[in-house]
Amino acid sequence: MQINLAGGAIIINTFLILSTIYFLSCWRPKEQDLSKHESICRKILWMGDHNRRGLPKIKWSICSSQRDGGGLGILDIGCMANRLAAKWMIKAWCNMEAWWAKMIFRKKNALTFMGFPNWKNLDILTLLFSPILVFSKGSNLVCSLWKSWNKVKSFTRISEY
Repeated sequence: MQINLAGGAIIINTFLILSTIYFLSCWRPKEQDLSKHESICRKILWMGDHNRRGLPKIKWSICSSQRDGGGLGILDIGCMANRLAAKWMIKAWCNMEAWWAKMIFRKKNALTFMGFPNWKNLDILTLLFSPILVFSKGSNLVCSLWKSWNKVKSFTRISEY
């Protein structure tokens, strides 16, 4: 069954991406898994079937751009994964007494700034809101949360009060 681009964008945003965002809110997948998910979205958009591959009609960057800007408004799953991981970092900072927040910040002394390995024992506010990227050691989950935080931090302007 062949569907038009607007219908494909609605199917992708409504079913594929929103169900994935539900899982992203508590789990950070690997980059390979995110690229597989994007590949399935592309196949469905171009052919209407995830098993067949079609020729792209327009660039994927245009498909994933805002509708106001002339795109199809398909959500970028990698960007959403980073933003949701950053949300957990902010929630952990706001509620540092929770057990899951203690898991994220438990090895605070092992966190350092990239390029400045001798700067240690920094407070959490400095680590979170400094423009310098944070290097973390520990479990894969904690490391991926800090990597996502670094990506979001580099694109977000955090105002000072």
